[in-house]
Amino acid sequence: MMRKINILLLALLCAGAVWGQKSSDKKIVVRPPDVVEGTLTGMQKRTIQTELRAAIDNITGYVTVEGAGNEKTIDYLTGQQVFENKGLVKDSEKAELGELSGADMVAITEIVSEDGEILAEVRLIYSSGSMAGKTFASEREYMHLLPSSELRAGCQKLVTKLLMKKVQDGFMRLNNEGLMVRKEDSGELITWEVAKDRCEKNTAGGYNDWRLPTQDELAILYRKRNDIGGFASTDSNNNEVWYWSSTAKDGGRGEVRFTDGRSNNNYLYDTVVRHCRCVRDLKD
Repeated sequence: MMRKINILLLALLCAGAVWGQKSSDKKIVVRPPDVVEGTLTGMQKRTIQTELRAAIDNITGYVTVEGAGNEKTIDYLTGQQVFENKGLVKDSEKAELGELSGADMVAITEIVSEDGEILAEVRLIYSSGSMAGKTFASEREYMHLLPSSELRAGCQKLVTKLLMKKVQDGFMRLNNEGLMVRKEDSGELITWEVAKDRCEKNTAGGYNDWRLPTQDELAILYRKRNDIGGFASTDSNNNEVWYWSSTAKDGGRGEVRFTDGRSNNNYLYDTVVRHCRCVRDLKD
């Protein structure tokens, strides 16, 4: 009876850890780093793990699952130390840990350490489904262990590159939103029909499925405009700047003002000119 009560309490604690999260957030378990060359103290490993978690939690659309706590809970409930850290555990086992923790992905960190400087490589692997154990994205970054502000900045830079992964040829991948975005506007101010046609005929990067973003997608681009880059907020005369969306509603066409993020339905879309930024669905 007491064992059942303890298990129930542990389950409630785990549930409490995810209260307040959005159901659409991608959940990530952050594993303790593996040192593949050099040495780190246990405290240094925990500090790196903590900073990586904090950096992930600061990215909209992602949230960490308390991996250490979950490992102890899972081991307790299963009665065996199946996820005990014994060197380099197989990716399939780490993926299983993520699945049991209710996470979408597991962050695996490998460290090369030398004279207070480290090279940290983080890989995100899927935790379930046909892609379990496969790599979603990976990035690496040099950083200093001390002072703590430099380690924190290094982890934030690494996580930003990892979760908002930039690719070659002037594109950015928004992995959580499933979008690839051009990093520059499509030329001069144009009407809605011209903007739609220009995106659909775009073959940048060898892709032939570029399109105008929906109004909701355009709002996301506004929120992440500083990370993506190249957007205008005011013109040379300090006028407001609007971008076209593909959304058609009540005889008008949706647009978003990049001065403040306001959405609008424009009924003069056949004569009014706006900026245009093309996107495509992320399939690769």
